[in-house]
Amino acid sequence: MNRDKEKIFSIIAHDIKSPFANLEALVFMFRNQMLDSTNSQEYIQQIFQQITQQNQALDDLLQWGSSSMQGINTKASPQLIKPIIQQIVEVFNENAQSKQLKINIDIPNNTQIIANRDHTIIILRNLISNAIKFSYVSGNINIYTSMDETYTHIHIQDEGIGINPSNSAVLFNEIQQKSFGTEDEPGSGVGLVLCKDLIERNKGVVNIQSTPNKGSVFTVGLPSCPSHKPQTEFKVPTCC
Repeated sequence: MNRDKEKIFSIIAHDIKSPFANLEALVFMFRNQMLDSTNSQEYIQQIFQQITQQNQALDDLLQWGSSSMQGINTKASPQLIKPIIQQIVEVFNENAQSKQLKINIDIPNNTQIIANRDHTIIILRNLISNAIKFSYVSGNINIYTSMDETYTHIHIQDEGIGINPSNSAVLFNEIQQKSFGTEDEPGSGVGLVLCKDLIERNKGVVNIQSTPNKGSVFTVGLPSCPSHKPQTEFKVPTCC
């Protein structure tokens, strides 16, 4: 619990407080007519991006805090994966369409895991959101499953900017600097640390394969439901 508190205070200090100070400065200059009116749209866009980013950071923070307050015990139950993913993709449909992305879901209808439903939604929402955010225009995002003796693996493959190998090692362990997608979509730097925390609470595993400028495959392994095995097993492709 102390470690969770330290992370939460770190997020507040680095990911929320400083941007609000920047917003305050911009609004002050607007109010006092200190900005060049010819660049007003540019300043408005900056304000909009920062507000969007902080809204996402606060959402992640509240979800993480709620999970921490519930303690380490996670109420897990059988969950059908495909309907959850379809629901999340529908939420992000407008974002994907604006970048002309095609999202392919290749998961057998009866594929189940044993996990907390709310945690599963948060994990997949963050990973699918990132896949859209960091994909190039007119790309593909492929979501599919594979299995081993312990886990059902959910793979989210994009054709985006990829990740530098030196960053991959700490991606899930450290709060990242704020980043922007291929179309300047803001990110909070919090989501992947939250994802790993929730995955581990559900006795799962996570890994990443990535090639800079070609794309990434994020893989989440959650305990399989013994009575609902996938009808087809998929081999994990070599990334890009």
